Amino acid sequence: MAYVICTAYLTSALIFSVGEDGDWDETDIRTPNNETTYQVGGLQPYTVYSFRVMAMNAMGLSEPSKPSYYMVTLREVPAGHVIVTNAKNVSSSSVYFSWLAPPPDTIFGEFLGYRISYKPRTNPEDNKEIYLRDPTVTNHILTQLEPWTQYYVTVQVFNPEGLGPNTTVLIMTDEGDNMNSTTLNRPCAMIRNIPRGKIVRYEI
Repeated sequence: MAYVICTAYLTSALIFSVGEDGDWDETDIRTPNNETTYQVGGLQPYTVYSFRVMAMNAMGLSEPSKPSYYMVTLREVPAGHVIVTNAKNVSSSSVYFSWLAPPPDTIFGEFLGYRISYKPRTNPEDNKEIYLRDPTVTNHILTQLEPWTQYYVTVQVFNPEGLGPNTTVLIMTDEGDNMNSTTLNRPCAMIRNIPRGKIVRYEI
């Protein structure tokens, strides 16, 4: 004699009520012997499951047992990517970007919010990060950036287990005023001003 195990599950463990609406999986799990314990693998992280058991012999299957109590699989780090929907500069020192959250069934834990990191393309060591601890937020403006500079901006979801996969975009700030303009006081002088945008002409 052996046993057949049927599973019912909810697609999200965010609802911890009784969960009678979970559908019974049509794929039966057949145990190799008549032992009364079995470890079920291949389940989704942070998901509510219930089980029924049927005895099986050469004559067929018994009636299913009553459903088990609902139980929750453990969390894992998120698997879903954020989808960036818009990225643009709004001034010489700030950029705006918006995104869509990953599907709920890829968060694998309590959805705590987003991590945003950013760094200049020409200076990757100057990396900064902020945490938005609100999963309903879907846009942000980064400020106090350098004018006319390209930035790599990365967005990730996070849960209590850690960070999800990176989604990175390249955004460039707008032009700004030049710095350190030099006054010419002799026929040939070295111009050492630092352009913060496209140079269209020089004035002497």
